[in-house]
Amino acid sequence: NAQGQGAITIGTGTGNTVMKILPGTMLTGGLGAGIRICNSGGSRSALYMTGGTVNRSPKTGDDLAFTVGKNAGSYGYFNMSGGEMNITRIQPGQSGTTSTGSNTVGNVRMTGGTITLPDYILIARSIGSQCAFTVDGGTIYHTNALNNLSIGYEGGRGELNLTGGTIENYGRPLAVRQSLNNST
Repeated sequence: NAQGQGAITIGTGTGNTVMKILPGTMLTGGLGAGIRICNSGGSRSALYMTGGTVNRSPKTGDDLAFTVGKNAGSYGYFNMSGGEMNITRIQPGQSGTTSTGSNTVGNVRMTGGTITLPDYILIARSIGSQCAFTVDGGTIYHTNALNNLSIGYEGGRGELNLTGGTIENYGRPLAVRQSLNNST
């Protein structure tokens, strides 16, 4: 697999793709086993998690751990209403791994469930990317993490909406446009 052994890619070409993770299911994977929603420009893809358990353990610092709207011109959506997800990092609105403009959209809505992660939460990472990360319920555990919860890391347009639920971010700051590569 060119995306890493055990990787899950939802939306690799133009068109629409949907994946659902339902109660009672388990999805596991190790190094290189990230989840990528919209891995190609022109893709419109979504992941809905209503229950179950996701344990993915790509190495810490892996830019592809969990991306929602990865490449230029794509629209990715992640909706979590239940279950448990253990991942190293999440990046909605990633735009690849460079600081170039891209018109990528990656939106997240969480109404229930639990996400636990020890690395970055990067909301609208790159210039030209957009993300609305909305937490209406559930819990995100980002305690004693290695890296920040960051909005617009390299200049993207991001928003974090906390209307319910909990974000445990103990020990890490909330940073806005923290990268030295951010020119805006």
